[in-house]
Amino acid sequence: MTAVGTARERRETPRIGMPALWFGMLGGIIAWAVGFSVSYPLSAGCSGAASVAVWAVAAATLLLTAAATLTAWRNWQAVRDTSETGSGGWPGRVAFMSFAGALLSGGALLLALAHAVPLLLLEPCVLT
Repeated sequence: MTAVGTARERRETPRIGMPALWFGMLGGIIAWAVGFSVSYPLSAGCSGAASVAVWAVAAATLLLTAAATLTAWRNWQAVRDTSETGSGGWPGRVAFMSFAGALLSGGALLLALAHAVPLLLLEPCVLT
């Protein structure tokens, strides 16, 4: 093997910034938690403006969780075939955070969808 052949076989680890790693890992969960916490009390105020606000919060939550999932997935795609390994042959920190972020933010996206679908079927503001 030559040095050129070795370099071709082993890709170098791409530089992924810490903000992208952390946004991919925790951005979806935080967006879902904030969206749920904001939309719950908004639905108690039964007015037209509250209904629009609930829709806006649901849309923003879906967009943020989708962005976090996409960021984590792109990070994972960039580092999954690199030679970076941690101790014991496990993937390094960047690969772990990227994969875990894709799972966590993807789960948050499913939760946000589960909260947004009833808005399509039911009135977000119910008088009791």
